[in-house]
Amino acid sequence: MTLDETDKAILNALHWDAKVPLQSVAKKIHVPLSTIHHRVKRFEELKIIMRYEAKVDHAKIGRPIEGF
Repeated sequence: MTLDETDKAILNALHWDAKVPLQSVAKKIHVPLSTIHHRVKRFEELKIIMRYEAKVDHAKIGRPIEGF
């Protein structure tokens, strides 16, 4: 699949903050919200976006990671 500049901008925005509202992405890159929504759904269907995940700071919850 070839990505255009809009695709790249959407993926970049979601890469840094997967919880960013799609409306904010639309405003930032100056495209209609419906375009963002349809492209994100297409990325999910094509497994370009495979999942959304949370990065947990284990030290803040009292479970620091030890390495050997």
